[in-house]
Formats: sequence, C-alpha cells, structure tokens
Amino acid sequence: MVIDTTDDDSHARLITITGVNLTVAAGLVAAIGDISRFSSPQKLVSYFGLNPRVRQSGLGAAHHGRFSKSGRSHARAMLVEAAWAATRLLRADQS
Repeated sequence: MVIDTTDDDSHARLITITGVNLTVAAGLVAAIGDISRFSSPQKLVSYFGLNPRVRQSGLGAAHHGRFSKSGRSHARAMLVEAAWAATRLLRADQS
C-alpha cells in the first residue's frame, strides 16, 4: 500500500532538513502524532529520549551524562541515521 504524503505540510517541512528523506519524515510524523500534545520542545526531546541523564544528590552539583535513551527507540534511530546522512553530505560538499 502506497500513501502519498507529499501534500502534507509537516512532511514537506521535515524534508527541508539536511539528511531527512521522505521515509524518515513519515516515520517521525507517525511517531509524534499530534504535535500539540507536547507542551514544550523539551517534552518532545524527552519523548525521543534525547535528553541527558542528570545525576544529583542533595544540593551538590548536577552531573549531566549521556542521552537517557528512554522513549521511542525507532524514532530516535531514524534521527541518528538522518544525522549520519547529513554528516556525509556536508563532508562531500567540503571536498
């Protein structure tokens, strides 16, 4: 089954990002669903598990670690692949 998503404005906006193709855009839109359910960009970042882990005890200094990796792993993997594709494109342009 083929679905024409080229008329959808959200797909068109995502495709303008370097490294994001139609497959990644469709996957992200499917994973996010209705964007209005996220009250802030930080909530969306947390949904994908891209926020850093924070370790803190009492009033001591907070230590920010690696990504929490909690949340939608498939959507996070698509974003990582898009970042790799963008890196390859930018390196090719610099050559």
